[in-house]
Amino acid sequence: GDQGTVIKSTDSGATWTTVPTGVTANLGRCSFINDQEGWVAYWFGETILKTSDGGSTWTTQTAALAEIEDIAFVDADLGYICQGVLGDFYIRPSTDGGDTWPEMAVVIGRFRSFWAGAAGSNQALAVGDDCRLAYQNSGTGNWVRTSVPDCFDQIIYDVASSGSTDIAVGENEYLVHTSTYGALSNGTIRTFSSGTGFRAFKAVDQNHWYITTTNSDTPLYYTADAVQSWAQIRPQSNILSDYDIDFSGNFGCLTTRGSSVSCNLDATDPTTWSSAVFTGVDLQLHGIEVYDNQNIWAVG
Repeated sequence: GDQGTVIKSTDSGATWTTVPTGVTANLGRCSFINDQEGWVAYWFGETILKTSDGGSTWTTQTAALAEIEDIAFVDADLGYICQGVLGDFYIRPSTDGGDTWPEMAVVIGRFRSFWAGAAGSNQALAVGDDCRLAYQNSGTGNWVRTSVPDCFDQIIYDVASSGSTDIAVGENEYLVHTSTYGALSNGTIRTFSSGTGFRAFKAVDQNHWYITTTNSDTPLYYTADAVQSWAQIRPQSNILSDYDIDFSGNFGCLTTRGSSVSCNLDATDPTTWSSAVFTGVDLQLHGIEVYDNQNIWAVG
């Protein structure tokens, strides 16, 4: 967040506290593997903050090379970042908890978002500008670069996988999905016509998915049948356009326009999202990480 702001809830999003980080730089993406250990990346910077004690103390890690677009850890050792500078973009792994980030071959095209599978799966996906797609073939250093079909050079903002389904979404209501890992380049395109833009999406399980949008009237798309049909919803009147969303089991939370968060104890029911709770910080929240049905982290 602004001026190094990180906020945390330990009661399912009912109340929020500010977690001091000791820095004044703007912070962007975050990734937590439990309620104690996590990483927060600078917004348009090369620095990462790491905590191993629930935010009581932070250590600085450096991924010198370029600004960090996204960060994702799958366990205490293995994590990934997307970086870019002067038209060159990189996907870099760390196998020592972020202490070092070996340089990898340049990946042509700007990558904005990253999904990493469970530890040991050797699965990871990245998407970005101009329809870019890359997937990890085997091991942390073996990546295949391709593109999603028929997206006409737009930005692909987010990518995720659940069960046997991979999905990517883009800026102009673009959605492509496949039931084969790494095969989004040959995936099926879904057509929408509401005129809104997609921001982010996550799966509750392999059947229930949400997409956040830029539309304040209907800020969410929801499916309960493994992406075959979608409905636009606005579950609470004070949930405006959404920025990020995350789930742990059936429990989920999303950041809304301004400094508010809405949560749902059973997100398989799209009608049970809470009214958005003001977190007490005057900044736009972007990234959110839900570890379990109690512990949530968010940054601006």
